[in-house]
Amino acid sequence: MSVITVTSIADNGTGSLRAAIAQSQSGDTIQFASTLANQTITLTSGQLEIPVGKNLIIDGAGASGLTLSGNNTSRIFHLQSASVNPTSLTIKNLTLANGYTDEFGGAIRTEHQGQLTVENSEFKNNVAGLGGGAIFGAFEGTVTVSGSQFDSNTATAGNDERGGGAIATWGGIRTTVTDSTFTNNAGINGGAINNLAGELIIEGSTFINNSTTAATVATGQANPTLRGYGGAVYSDRGSDINNPTGIISITDSVFDGNTGRGEGGAAYLYSGNQDKVVLDSSTFKNNEVLALPGGNSGNGGAVVQMSNGANQGFTINNTSFANNIAANQGGGLWMMDAPTTITNSTFSGNQATATDYSGNGGAMALYGPTNIINTTIANNWAGWVGGGIAANDSPVTVQNTIFANNTAANGNNNWGIQQQTSRLLTDGGGNIQFPPKSTNNSNDFNATASITIADPKLGPLQEINGRLVHPLLAGSAAINTGVAIAGLTTDGLGSARSDGLIDVGAFEFGGTLPTNATTTGNDFGVGQAGNDSLLGGTGNDTQGGLGLEGNDSLTGVNAANAGSGEMAPLVGGTDADPLLAGNTTTAFSTDGVILDSGLTDYAVVADFNQPEDSSVLQGETSSYQLGALGTDTSFSPTADQTTAQLIGLVPGVSPDPVIPNPD
Repeated sequence: MSVITVTSIADNGTGSLRAAIAQSQSGDTIQFASTLANQTITLTSGQLEIPVGKNLIIDGAGASGLTLSGNNTSRIFHLQSASVNPTSLTIKNLTLANGYTDEFGGAIRTEHQGQLTVENSEFKNNVAGLGGGAIFGAFEGTVTVSGSQFDSNTATAGNDERGGGAIATWGGIRTTVTDSTFTNNAGINGGAINNLAGELIIEGSTFINNSTTAATVATGQANPTLRGYGGAVYSDRGSDINNPTGIISITDSVFDGNTGRGEGGAAYLYSGNQDKVVLDSSTFKNNEVLALPGGNSGNGGAVVQMSNGANQGFTINNTSFANNIAANQGGGLWMMDAPTTITNSTFSGNQATATDYSGNGGAMALYGPTNIINTTIANNWAGWVGGGIAANDSPVTVQNTIFANNTAANGNNNWGIQQQTSRLLTDGGGNIQFPPKSTNNSNDFNATASITIADPKLGPLQEINGRLVHPLLAGSAAINTGVAIAGLTTDGLGSARSDGLIDVGAFEFGGTLPTNATTTGNDFGVGQAGNDSLLGGTGNDTQGGLGLEGNDSLTGVNAANAGSGEMAPLVGGTDADPLLAGNTTTAFSTDGVILDSGLTDYAVVADFNQPEDSSVLQGETSSYQLGALGTDTSFSPTADQTTAQLIGLVPGVSPDPVIPNPD
């Protein structure tokens, strides 16, 4: 096995990549001279052919920033292969751009049993007319991608069912994607990935702003309305004739802002009856499914899982569905015929927007047997009924699950019925609902007949350790009131449920959370027993010891600039807790004149326990003065202070801010 070095950016001739492929032997590695760093090899003589039996590694590590371009006229690599001599190609540390074909695989196409590996590479602006804007993997092969980026690849022109914007694979192939990013790709089914009849494994990957909105009804073709499915991922079975039991698995991944038509804003997952489908430790947020004109109405704002009869199980663990929108049903999830188990998951702020009888299931629409365990379902909305869950007559059992503030518009009628669920569900114990049903109508239901009606006191939706949850606040009825679940040892964050008393919902109060961390956004920090220091960054931060012992130092409103509209409730809990307005050197903010700053930053002391607690205003004593403001007392800078060192400090849980005038 030899190493061949490419020394020229020319498409042909001595030192070219094309010449290196021609002279190489199976098992060789092709590398690039460092002088080619940040340059482009532009193909002018058509695609680069990898012959049957010539297994190659092409590695651009020695020439950082090197791009291979199809010049918008040709595919870049064609991996020839055959069942009698399967061939492998490994691409490393390269950018493949502007590849083009009017059929499959704009940058790379493999043939029968071809084995493609891609590592630490980038694919951008590649185009395929039918499918696989960047990569197409053929029958019985493998496509393995790690640490790579796919941006603005498309496969829309042919309106083809196989039209995956970045990657398309079909027929007994195993596709594995790890630690990779897919952005702004566009396809017909699967804005990023289209998988047919083969195992699909996605781990640690991110899908942002991919879409299938270019899809239209394919009049005159088979399955004419099977278009627009899966804004990011489309998978049609994990099994094939050679492998009757397959798997579709998405783990530790994020789907954000993807858009589909007809079915599945982020993912459409169809399974055979021997397939297993898994969503684990992943986040689906801000995805949307639109109607396909002349086709399906738009189900599953984030995920659709349909099964060809009962499959081998659809499992959702430690996964969040937030702010997804379906034009029809199932704002977060739409499921049919798949035995489903949902555990330690959060459904928040999802919407099913149709206001006729079909607008059901703000969080999820379930048309198959389902068990829901320790899940939080909050603030979802449906245009018709079932703001939380809409279900047919299949058995749906809930256990240790929270239903909070889910609503339904009832088609804009003033009925007020079926707000949380569209029917009574089976009660497995430990469930909480708030508020209760609002009418005595016989067609109105609580989530279960025996559910506990109590305020779970949920904190705002918060990203912690990369996952979205509603933390429980002190005094929540969900704390320590769940029923025992064998084998359930952690919550949706992976924090231990270790005190012997399980909490209801996806969040375990008092579990291990990050401390002494500054994050952007509306943060929620909880101190543990002991002396904790919690610092809220920009955004509206709720921080507190929440009844736990210890002397906690809580700092809020650490704005870089005054007037940025922050509000930070500070909750100390028991013991002596200094409540600090500002960071360790300044009060609130250091920049901006009060009269020009917007006057919108303030902190709230949510509990002030005498005599042990103290409120600390950072800075010199001479910088502050007390004054009358109606019946209240205001803190304000002294007359000689021109910067917004203090804008407001107000006792109480949610008062109007006090805005002192330095004059």
